[in-house]
Amino acid sequence: MRQWRKKFNELVDEVQDDIAAAVATHLGVIGESLDMIRSENIALESEGNPEFRRRVEGAVRDGSAEMQRLQGVFAS
Repeated sequence: MRQWRKKFNELVDEVQDDIAAAVATHLGVIGESLDMIRSENIALESEGNPEFRRRVEGAVRDGSAEMQRLQGVFAS
């Protein structure tokens, strides 16, 4: 029973680490995608619609902060 419990705990820890790594990777990809969208559209949108640009910057800033918070949660 002790060996089973030990092995089970090891597997759970391993799965938790794998999930945290996958989440961090996916959040990183999402952040890169948002940065790319912002960079590609900033010149066009800032000239034509500065209010839209401000809203996008705010959303990206909020999204980045939330991603950092989530990465901290999954890392602990």
